[in-house]
Amino acid sequence: QPSMESATLAPNRLARFLSMWMTCARYAKEEGQSKAAEAQLRALSEKHRVPGIRFWLASVDVDRAMRARDVARAERVLADSELLADPSDLGELQWLDFLRTRIARMKRQGDRAVFHAARASNYSRELEEPKVIQATYIVNEAQARLMIADFATACALLRQAADMVPAQYRDEVNDMIALTEAYEAVVKQALKMLTGYVAGHSTLRETTIPRLWHLLDKPTPELIDETRYASPRHFLDETRLLRDALGQLVTGALAGLFDDHT
Repeated sequence: QPSMESATLAPNRLARFLSMWMTCARYAKEEGQSKAAEAQLRALSEKHRVPGIRFWLASVDVDRAMRARDVARAERVLADSELLADPSDLGELQWLDFLRTRIARMKRQGDRAVFHAARASNYSRELEEPKVIQATYIVNEAQARLMIADFATACALLRQAADMVPAQYRDEVNDMIALTEAYEAVVKQALKMLTGYVAGHSTLRETTIPRLWHLLDKPTPELIDETRYASPRHFLDETRLLRDALGQLVTGALAGLFDDHT
């Protein structure tokens, strides 16, 4: 094994330093220093073809494309990242699944988002990362599960994460739990109305997913009151992700499969 003083390690060591400095400068809002570090890092990466850094820079480009809402570019750069990834490096495989989750969420692909988010969480546990890092991936999986209306699992994951984060972040996770429980309450109340349970019918009506989606998309005053939202706009704003997830079953790629009783 070469020593840390070996000249053959110099480009890699410098690249690691530049990547950390680029990130720290960006968080410190020192944009000039961050851009300078990135330019030097990219030049170093191209000159010495440092594999890990080339992968990291590609993932940075994916993140920027997603922030710009340019899904097509994000997918192209992600494909480049996949070619650069080391299949024996679980950390890089974990990050790829995290990026795939984000793209799937942007494309409203709930099942795909859950698949990749769960894999990223598993990698985090397998790598025995610090609890606070594991919590990041657990919350990511919980958010993906909300897209498929899996409220019970999402709440369980968020409660697990709440016990793993520092005190200053625990309230934020607890707020997410409260919001998830509110979403679940909305679905339950809407189903009670659609089946006739609220009206006290002795025989409940069988309903469909499209009817549930239409009720949430055009909520009645009764539904808004029972779920304790201040106004129709408040209801629609707070339940947007839920309606988007159900809408994929009604008007998305799976349209028609759930139009009848199931």
